[in-house]
Amino acid sequence: MSRSSNRLDQSSASSPASSKGPVLVMSRSSNRLDQSPASSPASGKGPVLLMSGSGNRLDSSLPSPSPSPSPTAAAAVLVLSNSGKRMDQAGRKKYVKQMTGTGEEFDSEVAEIRAAVVNEPNEMEESALLIAAERGFLDIVVELLKHSNKESLTRKNKSGFDALHVAAKEGHRDIVKVLLDHDPSLGKTFGQSNVTPLITAAIRGHIEVVNLLLERVSGLVELSKANGKNALHFAARQGHVEIVQALLDADRQLARRTDKKGQTALHMAVKGTSAAVVRALVNADPAIVMLPDRNGNLALHVATRKKRSEIVNELLLLPDTNVNALTRDRKTAFDIAEGLPLSEESAG
Repeated sequence: MSRSSNRLDQSSASSPASSKGPVLVMSRSSNRLDQSPASSPASGKGPVLLMSGSGNRLDSSLPSPSPSPSPTAAAAVLVLSNSGKRMDQAGRKKYVKQMTGTGEEFDSEVAEIRAAVVNEPNEMEESALLIAAERGFLDIVVELLKHSNKESLTRKNKSGFDALHVAAKEGHRDIVKVLLDHDPSLGKTFGQSNVTPLITAAIRGHIEVVNLLLERVSGLVELSKANGKNALHFAARQGHVEIVQALLDADRQLARRTDKKGQTALHMAVKGTSAAVVRALVNADPAIVMLPDRNGNLALHVATRKKRSEIVNELLLLPDTNVNALTRDRKTAFDIAEGLPLSEESAG
């Protein structure tokens, strides 16, 4: 096999075929795989595995693993090159192994090669495990985990997501479970801006993943992004009422948590269009209706500014709502409403 951008010479292709044992010759080099390395190992009768992942040439300076091959030779030969440099005499001991039979040492070398291939990232910094987790290939994830190391498990793609995070993002609950079974600490890994798998699943509306993470990863519900917003802030803004309720059931105090602007989840909810989310939040803690953000805005002020008429009506029916409350610039909700242009509800 050759994935080289240059030539696999005739002698390389023909010589292995003349051996009497199974032969595998692989080259992933960007240059040529010349005659001598392919022909020499294949002259024996034993199984031969010749692999080159070098960025340079595997050439005739590499001595034959069996200097004096004879028709009776039966040793298994494993020749490996994954170097970015030329394979020469000085590197022989590092890259050339001779073993007899298929014992533990040979199996160990094969396992090492397999792990190296499994954990190698592509140009997007994605491992095979991460790609399988994102695509929802459960059986492949289970198989890859047998050969994945810690670095591969926590490797992040260019978007800052690891394997568990992309599975949570796409709603692949069973894959999230398998990954947590393998390494529970994956539940608290962070993406860009300190986003957690729980926050990502809450944003996307994946209730089954949210419930699993809440069940399996303690303290996750309290973690927030760099801007101070937690999973409840985002679920409320997106109108995911089931997720809002699940998060509140996990921690009632979450309704009072504020972001760096001083806004609660209720401030976020009234920017959206779900009156059911507003009711869930107020039922959890009725007093939050009177909690101002850093600009003195209550939820009523925000809902009025966003022209959320249904939500404004919900808030006005609450006994704790003070319709005459002032913002920092001394405006009531009515003052804000008077200054709005006559148009449809704001999409912002």
